[in-house]
Amino acid sequence: MKIIFLNGPPKCGKDFAGEVMRHALYKSKIFKFATVLKIMAHKAFWRGSNCPCLNGPDAFEKVKDIPNPYFYEKTPRETWIAFSETFIKPLYGKDIWGKILLDELQLAIHQDCKFAIITDSGFKEEAQVLIDHFGRDACTLIQIERNDCDFSNDSRSYLDLDVKTIQLHNPGTSKFITLIKETCKEITS
Repeated sequence: MKIIFLNGPPKCGKDFAGEVMRHALYKSKIFKFATVLKIMAHKAFWRGSNCPCLNGPDAFEKVKDIPNPYFYEKTPRETWIAFSETFIKPLYGKDIWGKILLDELQLAIHQDCKFAIITDSGFKEEAQVLIDHFGRDACTLIQIERNDCDFSNDSRSYLDLDVKTIQLHNPGTSKFITLIKETCKEITS
């Protein structure tokens, strides 16, 4: 299995890039370190059968930076970060989300997944779990930058990993699609 880490600040185009890559790379699937984190945090605030929390880890994705009544007027992003950084990581270690994702990737290998595209990479300890398991030659880090996007509202940052690293600037949709497809060719050659 090849591992592709997409790394960049919020709203730089990581999820969009992941979707383009998923369509361009044979037998690929999108994964997120934060999937289990979001499910756990949502369940902590679950309030019955009409709660959007039941709609999965992406239930609040489009409104993640807006204060939300389900999280007592905190934003979903604030809730996820606090849940991870003040509760889970101090108890289980900074690499816990990498360990949990590795378990999911082991299942994907048995389903013949060839490329794991991880669209929310931002912590070295999490990524290192996968690098140690799959090997540095099986991993690629793609760092995405976009004008007016930074990490000021996020707990993640640009990664410095000992793997092949590709820098991409997101200049806008059509040009960005072309850059992503060129990057897919580079990864598979």
